[in-house]
Amino acid sequence: MGKAKVAPKSGNTIPRLELCSAVLATDLWQLISEQLDVVPKSVTFYTDSKVILGYINNEKRRFYTYVSNRVERIRRVTDPQQWKYIPTDSNPADVATRYTTEDLGQKESVWLHGSGDLFGSSLSTEISDTKFPLVAPDADSEVRACVCKTEVADVPSSLTSRFEKFSSWETLVNSLSILRHTCRSFSSPSESCKGWHQCSNHRDADSLRATEAFIISAVQKDALQR
Repeated sequence: MGKAKVAPKSGNTIPRLELCSAVLATDLWQLISEQLDVVPKSVTFYTDSKVILGYINNEKRRFYTYVSNRVERIRRVTDPQQWKYIPTDSNPADVATRYTTEDLGQKESVWLHGSGDLFGSSLSTEISDTKFPLVAPDADSEVRACVCKTEVADVPSSLTSRFEKFSSWETLVNSLSILRHTCRSFSSPSESCKGWHQCSNHRDADSLRATEAFIISAVQKDALQR
């Protein structure tokens, strides 16, 4: 059984048209398999496009939507191992797409009976079993490009960078003094205050001076490390 479609005049590249023909082959196989009363031992798909074989066997690169959807459709019905390469001169599907002087009514017609290479030993096993990588993926417009960019910048200390959010020195000192006092109330068993609470102990002179020294030390460390 054979089937062909007329290609649109514009809007498709040669690889896209070849990919559509591979989809057509899988559609044709689904139709045939539904009508057969026997289950075939094996099914092999042939194409003379190494680009399409690269698309079907690809495991690493990503494609744009048009190609991605059709490759996924092909792989949903078939396995990449089922797809083999056949030279263009031995491809019977070309009869449906090119001018030919062949008499299709003859018994030797490759369109009606298939190429002898498909059934004989002339189709090289070495070629048909080759693993096909993508053909020139860096130059293929259907392959998504992956670009990595690394920037190195001076990143301020996560603590000192927050000092800029306070409107005044007094507000900064008072806020950090509360924070330091609260932390000590959780970590130091000798503190009279325990856990989350509200008190004025953080406002005594010693606590404020210690907080000021902490702020100055943090800024110095950040500045000297740059």
